[in-house]
Amino acid sequence: MTSISASLDKSDSKSKSKVKEHIVFKISRILVTNYFKYLSPATINWEGQENVPKNPTLFVANHYTRIETAILPYILFMITGKQVTVLADQQFFFGLFGKWLRICGAYPIQDKNRNTQIIGDLMTGKSNWVIFPEGSMIKNKKTFQDGRLALNCPDRTGPPHTGAATLALKAEIFKRSYLTAVQNNDLETMKYYQDKYSFSGPEDVIEKPVVLCPVNISYSPLRTEEHFFPKFIRKRFPNLGQRAVEEMEVEVPLLFSKKAVIDHYFAEPVHLDEYVSYLMKLKTDIKGVFSEESLNNVILDWQKRGLTDDTMKKVYDNNYINIDQIFSTAMRTFKGNEIHINTLTNAIYLAASEIKSNPNFRKHHTLFGNITHLIADQDYQPLKEILDIGIKEKSVHLEDEILHIDHENLANMHHFHSIRMLNKLAVFANELEPVVDAVRIIESYINQDSDTIAQLTIKTLIAQCSREFVKDFQEHSSTTTAPPEESFPIYLEAEDNQIGIVLTHGYLASPEQVRPLAEYLHSLGYTVFCPRLRGHGTNPEDLKERSLEDWYHNIERGIGVIKNNCKQYILMGYSLGAILSLLCASKKGDKVAGLVCINPAYSPKSLDHHLVEPTSLLNKLYNKFYDKDLVKDKIDVDENHDYPFYQHTFVKNLNQIKKAVRQTKKKLNDIKANTLILQSINDPLFNSSGAKKIHKAIQSNENQLSLLDSSEHDILYSQSRDEMYSQLKSYLDDNFPLSEFEFPQPLEEIQVES
Repeated sequence: MTSISASLDKSDSKSKSKVKEHIVFKISRILVTNYFKYLSPATINWEGQENVPKNPTLFVANHYTRIETAILPYILFMITGKQVTVLADQQFFFGLFGKWLRICGAYPIQDKNRNTQIIGDLMTGKSNWVIFPEGSMIKNKKTFQDGRLALNCPDRTGPPHTGAATLALKAEIFKRSYLTAVQNNDLETMKYYQDKYSFSGPEDVIEKPVVLCPVNISYSPLRTEEHFFPKFIRKRFPNLGQRAVEEMEVEVPLLFSKKAVIDHYFAEPVHLDEYVSYLMKLKTDIKGVFSEESLNNVILDWQKRGLTDDTMKKVYDNNYINIDQIFSTAMRTFKGNEIHINTLTNAIYLAASEIKSNPNFRKHHTLFGNITHLIADQDYQPLKEILDIGIKEKSVHLEDEILHIDHENLANMHHFHSIRMLNKLAVFANELEPVVDAVRIIESYINQDSDTIAQLTIKTLIAQCSREFVKDFQEHSSTTTAPPEESFPIYLEAEDNQIGIVLTHGYLASPEQVRPLAEYLHSLGYTVFCPRLRGHGTNPEDLKERSLEDWYHNIERGIGVIKNNCKQYILMGYSLGAILSLLCASKKGDKVAGLVCINPAYSPKSLDHHLVEPTSLLNKLYNKFYDKDLVKDKIDVDENHDYPFYQHTFVKNLNQIKKAVRQTKKKLNDIKANTLILQSINDPLFNSSGAKKIHKAIQSNENQLSLLDSSEHDILYSQSRDEMYSQLKSYLDDNFPLSEFEFPQPLEEIQVES
């Protein structure tokens, strides 16, 4: 199944329909959709619309807030071009407001004719319906217990209601019974169904079978931010009940927060054939022994529970898994009472990585993007937020990098109408509980010891780097040859693993460029990892698709490898790699022990670099209208090297380098690491004054600048290499003497698979 993501601010084009749209509904639809398009900072997405059938359909969804009853009908109208009917509480149907609700597709749940109306609409295809089988808003999201679907709310404890399944089964059974009566010219049976369900004859009955379409609605992030509206209401109505206050404080931020995302997923429909076909044959065989109604009830009683469970399982299984749920589930399933923060972040990263790679799970956007921050000493905002919530709610507390878990408080379900305010971690863990395979993955990682988790993290990161390179190479290669070995990341593990170095290559090259330097550093006793900057080592067309964020992500993987094997790490880079190392060090503060920059690509001598940004902007604008570049984007490179090197590049990529330099300039004074800058004094590509500016801006205690007597930018292969090695060794001996550290047990050898 191909997933297609859509959002409310994209098309209204699917709203074309042969059925005339009521003017009141049309006005309401325009108001709602344009509110989310232009006014609301919240984002509403839907996916899986290819699963929405053209059959008469009963949509079944989970129910967490009042928001979904207002939004889901409009989404379905955009997908199908037809109004749907949704059940709503009787208390809202009064006066003109009640009339407006009915026109917009709402139907009072307490109406005595409700079931007859639903069955008749499904038999004739007059209207599709939306029902929430949970029966009420499940604020604690507790829908699973002891391996079975089980709700836990004030009005009832037990499985979801079978009402939706019963109505769908009835509509399909009655329709088949009616059509059989038509074939047999059974006028009495025909009249029974026509009178009961208000249609005139066979021409009104739709032959397509009735289906159930499961819909999962996920909200993120769930945060109770202070908002002006609840604050105003509390002040205006001081005697307002606690339940109403809670609903405002939880649900209003979902509509007014810039971070709020409401995701809808339409799962594959459940067809009723397997539930009714053989029983319909049985019904025909014994007709006359029992009444029509008794036979129908036998089929319903036989199948309604199984159909309900199968459908609701699809609803819950398609939950969008996010970091809130992974963290909360990790805390719930952790068998100990305390865990080091690094072990925790490793476990969460590993669980998120495995969940991401499994096509059977729905993944929230927080599992993508900059999730490598988790294992690379940088705050990952989604985790930071949920950790802060846990601390505030006293489910966890952090002290000296050790996270202490209060399992008793974490298990406190509080009152049903206050749990969303008092124990969000329990709500998040409850939400993921029905996705049993995901829970098992998280539990298996969080309960590993710290050494095992560190080794698993290293292996996973190296495997991810290798798989990424193979995938990129295969996608951009015109031959069936194997990816070149020299372009794989390089990992050289020292016997003692005291200090590690993340060594990053330059622009248009690959890890092979820095292999001699990596081997030299390894010979001194340092563990070295050389990441491949994405787009390098494949072909220039691949590079054109990559960005600064991709390159930063690659270095963070390298940090994850080294910091899980060594007590300290140094960032080292050549040319572009030096700029990226500077940027990385500026964001990670005192977590980075050392920083070495070799001929940083900071201040280009060529005046052409001033044209990069305007050229890139012009091409971007021109592409919007004409789907081609206005100015030639391709730039030939006339350089020869002893290692793989591209012979052309693109303006777009040079703009990414300028972006890296621009960001680095702003943050140089945030660098805390002991720094060494090695610069060719007559570098033909970059002004040595750039290195001097970097040196001046960095405020770390140890900050050295060494100008080398060289006229080459590629100093790694020049006659000045020995001098550079000597300077480098002196810096390492002075700042990171290996003898000062206790030797940990060496990590088992890890092979980088090609």
